[in-house]
Amino acid sequence: MLAAASIAVAAAAARGEGGGDGAPRDLGALRSWGLVGYSNAERLGTVTQLSAGYDHLAAILPDGTVACWGDNSYGQCIVPFGLGPCTRIAAGGRHTLALRADGALRAWGEATYGQLNIPPSVGAVADLAAGLRHNIVARTNGTVLCWGWSSNGQASPPAGLAGVVQVAAGGYHSIARRADGTIVCWGSDFDGESSPPSNLAGVIDIAAGLHHSVALDSTNRVVCWGDNDWGQSSPPLGLAAVADIAAGGLHTVVRKLDGSVACFGDNGVGQSNPPFLPIAATTVHAGLQHSVAVLEDGSFVAFGRNDLGQCTTSEDMAAPAKIAIGSAHHVLVDIEGKVRCIGANQFGQSTPPFWLSHPAAVGAGAVHSAAIAADSSVVCWGDNSVGQLNLPTGLAAIVEIDCGAFHTLARGTDGRVTAWGWNGFGQCDVPRRLRATARVSAGERHSIALDAALRIVCWGSDEQGQSTPPAGAVEAVEIAAGNFHSAAIRPDGTVVCWGRNDLGQCDIPKGLRRAVALAAGYGHTIMLDDLGAVRAWGDDVFGQVSGTALLGISTRLESGIWSAAAFEEPCADSPRTPADCACGPIQVDLNEDGIADCLSFRFGDLDLDGAVTAQDLAILLSNWGDSGPLLGDLDRDGSVSAQDLAILLGRFGESI
Repeated sequence: MLAAASIAVAAAAARGEGGGDGAPRDLGALRSWGLVGYSNAERLGTVTQLSAGYDHLAAILPDGTVACWGDNSYGQCIVPFGLGPCTRIAAGGRHTLALRADGALRAWGEATYGQLNIPPSVGAVADLAAGLRHNIVARTNGTVLCWGWSSNGQASPPAGLAGVVQVAAGGYHSIARRADGTIVCWGSDFDGESSPPSNLAGVIDIAAGLHHSVALDSTNRVVCWGDNDWGQSSPPLGLAAVADIAAGGLHTVVRKLDGSVACFGDNGVGQSNPPFLPIAATTVHAGLQHSVAVLEDGSFVAFGRNDLGQCTTSEDMAAPAKIAIGSAHHVLVDIEGKVRCIGANQFGQSTPPFWLSHPAAVGAGAVHSAAIAADSSVVCWGDNSVGQLNLPTGLAAIVEIDCGAFHTLARGTDGRVTAWGWNGFGQCDVPRRLRATARVSAGERHSIALDAALRIVCWGSDEQGQSTPPAGAVEAVEIAAGNFHSAAIRPDGTVVCWGRNDLGQCDIPKGLRRAVALAAGYGHTIMLDDLGAVRAWGDDVFGQVSGTALLGISTRLESGIWSAAAFEEPCADSPRTPADCACGPIQVDLNEDGIADCLSFRFGDLDLDGAVTAQDLAILLSNWGDSGPLLGDLDRDGSVSAQDLAILLGRFGESI
């Protein structure tokens, strides 16, 4: 379930993703989906634009790429594959809106109220905004278009509204600024958020919070109106020389002309308590309970609520090489060996020991975390209410670790399994007959291992049948323990599931290809097939199943209780790189000249002529039986064999 080290497919060690003799490398884009998610966040060095949603953030990087992170309960952080460069971004309640460089609008995330139903007649866009459940755009001709939830008329702009140059979307109201410095508000006015002061004029910036509104006039004065229960509409006395404004759920953030940041309103989770800024800020942004300041060098500082990783920065996400997913936190190891955590931290599960570096593997439980240190010892941190941190005496020489909800399994170099933590259902009572193992996996109340003969062994709770493999499921090459169900890959590449099935987590789809990796969460199961496609089934309440549709070709996958993650293959920057990486090119140095060759060969198009033909078959057969980084090794197991031939013939005649 809360798997320890990320699951590796064939050739993983050769690519240097941790362990082995190879130096760590960039494994491509890390994409996480489910309750906590992120796309391209590991590339966050500098940003050109940033937008704070209610519990997630979205940014545009210098090359136009969009990155999102934080709450992903509706897929709002999963950037659509092939989105392309964007020029504007807006993060709403549980959705994200982006303007592509070609002028097209794209939206993703929650669709319950039509937020993603972009009208066909949008036209040229000058500005955009995303509210709780509605969107607004200002066209270049000065008119306004809204769509989405309009329970209080927030998506129904006044007739004849024109001359608009800027828009802002709040929880249940909307604001538009005209070129002449006047503003118009519509939607909810329960707290007076749509009733600006009558003498307000010369407005140069606007912002809409959950139930309050903010404006900046030409004298750099801040004016607020609407809900003021937390002081979010009461600027401090003496506040002047303001250059930028942002309105959050119950707080307001401003940037002064000197680059300093000030906040007022609710500070229950530190959202109104900006940290020391090493250099001047250029823009400020506010989410429901978090705040962000973008600095002069393009970096940014986030503060406030961070239980879903909404305050994660580039420092936390730098080029991850390993990942483990817990209930609401992630543990990552970057390519430099640094351990970083994002998400919930109420028990210290996201605060690893400062001295820990270059761990061989990491694990994440419900509220605790674990790692195998460089010396093969085990380190744990976080909650210890049921002994999750109480390491057994003599624990050493560990090669694999996996965290269940409240217990941990460790496998030593001798194959023996050690367990500790909560043992209410016998999940820590390792069977005496289990003397040597090849793999371990920990669920919520049960545990699974593969013995030296690759036979499945289960122990602990069997209340849902999760510890009783079905007849015929004796041997496996991979195992995964969910909360109350289990899954395995048989030697022939087929998947088998058993245990609780109330959410379809054991209803294996028909027509699946050969599985090479597997993971299981609370009520879902995900697999990686031999062509790099991720498939999932079961519970989709947080998009942990549907989120896979946005993925490209992947190499590794990982699952937590309500979240999942995969590494997508990187594209090489060479003349042989296809213009559209949606085809899933693979980066491999085929001729060992030190330059990566970006090819579509994983699909069988070995000569890159756009189709799988007899010429591709001839190339594959010319390398038959050889080993190494050769054209024709479609399943990337290190040699060209019958399995590769089967993959190619399965695509024969197709256009790539």
